[in-house]
Amino acid sequence: MRSLLLTATAVMALTITAAQADQITGGAGGDWATTGSGGGALSMSTGGWSATAFDPADDLGNAVFGASSLTTNVQSAGVFSVKTGGVQSFSFTSGANTLDGTLHLADVVDNSLNPHVDGTLDITAVTGDLLSTFTVGGTASFDAIMEDVTTRLDALSLTKNEENIFTSSIEIVPNNVPEPASALLLGVGLLGIGWIRRRRAPAAMRAGVGGV
Repeated sequence: MRSLLLTATAVMALTITAAQADQITGGAGGDWATTGSGGGALSMSTGGWSATAFDPADDLGNAVFGASSLTTNVQSAGVFSVKTGGVQSFSFTSGANTLDGTLHLADVVDNSLNPHVDGTLDITAVTGDLLSTFTVGGTASFDAIMEDVTTRLDALSLTKNEENIFTSSIEIVPNNVPEPASALLLGVGLLGIGWIRRRRAPAAMRAGVGGV
């Protein structure tokens, strides 16, 4: 029972730590020129940018984003879903560790003066230590948080005005890393097995004594 408890605890701790650490994070990047449609949608474009970023081992690297443009649907429940465009090249380099892929931006979330852009990274090439975290042919979740905007995007979309929105941070998390909830379920399962074994052991001993 004690060994199962230790195993369950270790599994939960290690897996939760991995889910938190296996990601690429980056700092301030480039502008998105954002224009309202006048009818509740947005048009956004960028010439691309590069930004300081860190790999899962916290080694310093550089992330490069290509040019991109997109249009959105009319906002619904605080979300502008991408209607057209939103495809963007991406590369990350940290020493001998590299990752390349294509971003597919899906949503512009406007729930505050710090909107963010969500999407998926299709991974096309990986080298070095990043191979232990990212898989060629796999995907990763992408999230870019924008700095404070002077006009909320829902209000901007009702005008034909333009505002430059600056990317303040990015996060890329591989989708093949177990989530903390999965680790918790596995750990609870191991604990359950140990509890059942502990209850059965005295019963078996009593049965053996009674049969003598």
